[in-house]
Amino acid sequence: MVSHINLAVSIDVGGSGTKIIYKANGWKEPQLIVMSPDVEQITKADFQRYQDTQVWNGMPLPEHQAYLEWQDSIFIVGEFASEFALVDRIHERKYENALYKVLAAVGVILQKHNVAIKKR
Repeated sequence: MVSHINLAVSIDVGGSGTKIIYKANGWKEPQLIVMSPDVEQITKADFQRYQDTQVWNGMPLPEHQAYLEWQDSIFIVGEFASEFALVDRIHERKYENALYKVLAAVGVILQKHNVAIKKR
């Protein structure tokens, strides 16, 4: 497991999809991830209920199960959001959900490359 990584990331949080290009020191080529543009806010209880009812679904890619926790809510990002009752966010401005998409994208990158997270 890698203990640190110097990472350069460019993210387009557009309405048609979240496009992520990233590169770390020592890599020859940049990497690309494309995620669905969806973001859904749910409660921890709803997320736990979902987890409890799931049967084993193999080893999904991190970008297909992206979520982040903040206070009493969980923000489901990308394709994973389609598992929940999506709220139509077509009228929201892109920046209103950008933070969740960026944080989820960084988490996906770290998970894909087995970068250890230091607990403080």
